[in-house]
Amino acid sequence: MFLIWVADLAHVHDIGAERNIELDGLAFTETFLIATIDAALAAQNACVAADSLGFSTVYTGALRNHPAEVATELNLPRHRSRRPVRPESPPARPSGRSWHRRR
Repeated sequence: MFLIWVADLAHVHDIGAERNIELDGLAFTETFLIATIDAALAAQNACVAADSLGFSTVYTGALRNHPAEVATELNLPRHRSRRPVRPESPPARPSGRSWHRRR
């Protein structure tokens, strides 16, 4: 499974355009940072939840190396950035050993 969190400023841009409102704040660095941090926090919370269920997770930053290609592959409009996380299966339990889950 491969999950990607998206900092979605395009949705806000589309709403503004639909209502004929110019949203100058979308161009601000702070707006981008807040959206990116929100996406990163959501990904982190998902990792904590996955861990509580016995799954391990891996953040994959390699998508940042080719942002245009990734956006094209995911069919993302402009003003959206990605925060990828790859949840992995729970570790295999060797026979004859008991494992417990962290709480």
